[in-house]
Formats: sequence, C-alpha cells, structure tokens
Amino acid sequence: MREAREQDARLIHFSEGATCSPHKRIMSGDPGKVGQAVWDRFDWDVLRQELAETAELARTLRIWAGSAPITFEVDGMRFGCALGIECHFPEIFLEYERLGVDCILLSTHGPGITVNNGPLALQAQAHAVSNSYWVSYAGTA
Repeated sequence: MREAREQDARLIHFSEGATCSPHKRIMSGDPGKVGQAVWDRFDWDVLRQELAETAELARTLRIWAGSAPITFEVDGMRFGCALGIECHFPEIFLEYERLGVDCILLSTHGPGITVNNGPLALQAQAHAVSNSYWVSYAGTA
C-alpha cells in the first residue's frame, strides 16, 4: 500500500481472501483431501487484527481500500464491490447499474486475467459491457 501511495494511487484493490484465504485442504476435516471446512481451525483474531491494520494504514496513507460490498466515490468515480462467486448472479450487476456505478471492483480467489482470459474473467467483462461500466479484476496468480 505504501508503494502504491508513493505512485499517487487513490484506491487499492485486493483479491478475494488476500488476508484470510487458506488452502482448502488446510481447513478440511480430513487434511489429506478437500472436504467440509472445520472453521474452529481458523484464527479469527488474527484476521480481525490484519483487517484493522489494513484499514488503519489505508487511513494513514489516505488511500481507499474498501471493506464491504458497498458503493463509494473516489475522485468523481462511483465504485461498487463484488466477489468472484457473484459473477454468476447477473442481478447483482444490474443493481450496480441502477445505482449508477462507473466501475465494479471484482475481487476473486480465482486466476487473474491472462492472455487466454479465464471463464470468470470473461464473465466479469461481459457483465461490465452489458451494463455500461468498467470492471477492475483482482485475482490470484
């Protein structure tokens, strides 16, 4: 965030699970395979601390980071927030159009946009085009 602010960034967009996305096998009841998550394994206090530190650093640097699916404005642009799974629900994107957003910040744990464009990236682009706004796609490598 400091490096982004040094380059005059006004907004930073993290991928879904940037601070809390453990591998599915780690959370599984049977660590040898993907299965039902056992959430008492997750350290919720550490997550709360990381989110508080991120929010405080964003406040100190005067840079927008976003913390919930809301709309907000930065430098005259209206933004909406969505998570990767929400790409499958066009009504969410229709509602953002109704709210007059200029750009959706789509955060996913899925792969980033590559030369070949993954299916989720294409779906996000399709929502943006059909609803007349931009999409910012933050995924994992």
